[in-house]
Amino acid sequence: MRHGRLSTVLALVLVVTTCGSCAVWECVERVFTNPVFQDAVCAVAGVFGPQYGRLAEGVFRVFGRANAYYASQRPQAGPIDPSKVKPTDLKIEFTLLKEALVDGRWQAVSIRDGDTLYDLRPDGKKDHYKISLRANQDCYVYVVQLDSRGKLDPLFPRSQWTAAANPVKANTDYFIPASTKWLVLDQNKGIEHFYLLASKAPKPKLEADLDKIIAQNKIAQPVKALNLKEPVVFSRGCGGAEESHDPRQASLDEGKTTAAFQPFVFVGTGDELVETRWFYHK
Repeated sequence: MRHGRLSTVLALVLVVTTCGSCAVWECVERVFTNPVFQDAVCAVAGVFGPQYGRLAEGVFRVFGRANAYYASQRPQAGPIDPSKVKPTDLKIEFTLLKEALVDGRWQAVSIRDGDTLYDLRPDGKKDHYKISLRANQDCYVYVVQLDSRGKLDPLFPRSQWTAAANPVKANTDYFIPASTKWLVLDQNKGIEHFYLLASKAPKPKLEADLDKIIAQNKIAQPVKALNLKEPVVFSRGCGGAEESHDPRQASLDEGKTTAAFQPFVFVGTGDELVETRWFYHK
């Protein structure tokens, strides 16, 4: 793995071809040090065009830098060694949850990477999901979804989903969306990615770029399907990761409803921690 400041010039070259009456953007050249990063940016640009691709590139660069992997090639951080965790280390619970019928009751259960959720199950119902966050110290957390269409959707901080904002408070449970609301799958099948960046300092440039993404999402129209070989994972600054053995008892709506689930815990090695969660959407 190469360290140090990335000096390679990044350039996006796109051409327009036509398919019937629609324009199809194809990425024909990309100068990158990481081919997986290249594939991710070009795939998004191919769906929504070069302007959207440039915005995605800026966001991906903050999250991934040179640390982008396909899921099958992802380096494993290994279990958390409590003896090596310092009080100043970032420790983040970043858990995907879904509604599941357990012993005749609907409950929140953890989603593992590679699980499958359905926009229409055999029983005629849709799978619903949400995100649980918890940090061991006050910090700045950013969560972005890359959905099965190739659209980037900022989820936190965002008032549409929760009134909570940065910096998040230590040892406090956050849910996206808040209260009893859940996110619902549309009919665009594929891979749903969720990228988290936790930082001890704010990221004003990233915040500005995410605002631009939100504005662009109101007008962006896909021109073809997202084409990725497999899930694209951003991971850096992680010194250990594991599913907690202690169930998290948490309130979903100010005490009216509780959930018990196994949180996924990541421990950072510096001032920033980036991790990815994902599932298949069928």
